[in-house]
Amino acid sequence: MNDSIECLKLWAEGRLDVWVNPDNPLRSLSFPPVSKPVKYTLYKDTEFESMKDLNGDGLIFIQSGYNGGFSFGNNLGIKYALKKGDADFFWFLNNDTVVDSNALSCALKIFDDDNKIGLVGSKIKYYHRTDTIQALCGCNKIIPWDNKSFRWIAFNSKDAQNFREGFEIEGALFGASMLARKECLSDAGLFDEKYFMQVEEYDFCFMVRRCGWKIFCCCKSIIYHKVGASTGYGTIKSFFGRKSLRNNFKRFLQTPCLHLRNRFYFTKKFFGTFHFYLFFIINFYLVLRLILGIIVYDDEKFKRIRFLLIAVFDGIRGKMGKPEWINS
Repeated sequence: MNDSIECLKLWAEGRLDVWVNPDNPLRSLSFPPVSKPVKYTLYKDTEFESMKDLNGDGLIFIQSGYNGGFSFGNNLGIKYALKKGDADFFWFLNNDTVVDSNALSCALKIFDDDNKIGLVGSKIKYYHRTDTIQALCGCNKIIPWDNKSFRWIAFNSKDAQNFREGFEIEGALFGASMLARKECLSDAGLFDEKYFMQVEEYDFCFMVRRCGWKIFCCCKSIIYHKVGASTGYGTIKSFFGRKSLRNNFKRFLQTPCLHLRNRFYFTKKFFGTFHFYLFFIINFYLVLRLILGIIVYDDEKFKRIRFLLIAVFDGIRGKMGKPEWINS
């Protein structure tokens, strides 16, 4: 555990400030004039569930003694808001993002167009390259036989005029920013905490679509994503002139390893045993490619291969949740 909750409390009380470079073009968004102190209420874990009345206003901090991952954290917030009962919409927003001043209002307007719209995503740009799109709402295809139109915008795509309007997507939203209607959330249920991290937003969006709700992208809702804040950045490595972006060891465990494990779980959960084994056969080639890439480019080769295979076997046998090896 780190001291992040103490820093948040000090900030709210006006005893701690965050420095932002005056030359940063997003300074006005991440360093707004906020009068201090800011009123806040702090809850420990799920203690709010046993309270009859939740009268807290201002900022609500929920401090958990356990890191259960992306789904676990979101679910804590959902449970609090549902119990308090005064929320019509829920905004799931990564903590390494900076929000455009009109991001929320523009996204909310999309819901007015159709009462069957359950989720709205944002245009995600890089924080350090503000003219470049990281993702236009959607995320990559998880299973090869799902031929829905994802409207995925490749990494490093320059922002263009044809990405100014909103549109419906039939895939999954990028988890950095998702706005949900309360009724949609009631139908689809909470996030599946078995994933820990990776693939959970795809699972959630899949459930939303299965319940008959529509998913939209709002291009006027812009979020700036710092990227790599929790897992670090990759480095470019070369082998006989062929370049490859390689993950550091921590990012390797949290991205390809967990992503692969969780895809096995997702496939069996929604498509059954036959497709599960079909998925395994299809991904046997992918595992071999990952191992070859490790041998050619990476350090700690044996250790990486070992944990990759552990992740695969965990996925096959359905050993989910926070893995024992994640902090290794």
